[in-house]
Amino acid sequence: MYALENIIVALDLSEMDKFILNYTEGLCKLIQPKKVYFLNIQKNFDLDEDDKDLLGLPEDKPFDEHCKAEVKKSVSKHFASFSEFNTEINIIDGNPSEEILKWTKVKNADLLIMGRKKELQGGGMAPQQIASKVNCSILLVPEGITEFKFNNIFVPVNFNEATKLALEEALVIKEKTKEKVDINCHYVFDLPLGYEKSGKSDEEFAERLNINAAKKFKKLKHNLGNEAAIFDYTTELLNGKNIAKVLNAKAKSLKTDLIIMGAKSKTLAAQLFLGNTTKKMIIHDSTTPLLVVKNKKEAFDFWDFFSKH
Repeated sequence: MYALENIIVALDLSEMDKFILNYTEGLCKLIQPKKVYFLNIQKNFDLDEDDKDLLGLPEDKPFDEHCKAEVKKSVSKHFASFSEFNTEINIIDGNPSEEILKWTKVKNADLLIMGRKKELQGGGMAPQQIASKVNCSILLVPEGITEFKFNNIFVPVNFNEATKLALEEALVIKEKTKEKVDINCHYVFDLPLGYEKSGKSDEEFAERLNINAAKKFKKLKHNLGNEAAIFDYTTELLNGKNIAKVLNAKAKSLKTDLIIMGAKSKTLAAQLFLGNTTKKMIIHDSTTPLLVVKNKKEAFDFWDFFSKH
């Protein structure tokens, strides 16, 4: 797992920023990044006199300078230890989604941190769109979160390469965190279409799937190395229920501090799809932070693709 050295924090000058910054401060103290970029994207810097009057700005003050001052004020208030880190504030104009993709590339970002709004007002970017296209890992911080802690990590598993990425990151966090960290893995599955033709009952077919899952998990732990010996997992049959609701309910019952999921996306088609479960988890409202881990070296680069075509 590559280190999270360069972090971009997307801010929109709304009430959401305080939750993002408070959480980012805790994360930075834990992982000690090399550089933290605070990025604010405005659709247009060219405000007329009436617009500036509404904002209470002098006519001769450039709008980008106003935005930068507001970001500095917010960072100073909600990220009190920011001076301990190498930081930079960038105020950009343009299409928010396009600029996010561009700047994660330009700054060689390892992690993008964004907010997940529920009730708060303010212009924002759709996390599911950004998560599908950005080539680095992404952390979604929910509105209302007031405490940073990683005592309980929840990893939905399906025993593939994406699961391996998520578990590797969980192990890194466990190593860095001084306090005790519990890592809970959960396998949610459904009976495939046409299983009735096998002649087995629901219970018998589910048991067969669980036996296969156990073999895959054993192989995955072997590939992860000795540190993975701590891992075990629980299982749950969906019975047609919404998988995001089921996983979030399980995470809530475990008093989870962080959900980690992996995204293995080497191709354009895979990147667009992102994985059914991961995509549904991003879209679904949750009060728990969600970290989607990508291997930056293997993720499809949307910015390069669209800038060359």
